[in-house]
Amino acid sequence: MALLELPYEIDLDEVARSIGRTFYDRGAAYARRNKVLSLSWDEERLELSGKVLGSTLYATELTFVRAGAGIEFDFGECSCPIGFDCKHVAAVAVAAA
Repeated sequence: MALLELPYEIDLDEVARSIGRTFYDRGAAYARRNKVLSLSWDEERLELSGKVLGSTLYATELTFVRAGAGIEFDFGECSCPIGFDCKHVAAVAVAAA
């Protein structure tokens, strides 16, 4: 996968606090094993999208809010059975960071 250069820094500690350490650690392992197959950034919507290979291919979107000159993680949605703030969300955040 080609690297994505975001115009902002993602605070991974903030993502971990928001989704929980267990999901974050599992997602970070997915990112390290190159399970994130694509990434894209929508500046207008402040959304980071990715495709993550799990037991199938999952579509994941992370939404951010403006915070001063940067952004803060708001929430993530996923096509997996959990549906939101899951390990796939963490994998996309880690891969993009």
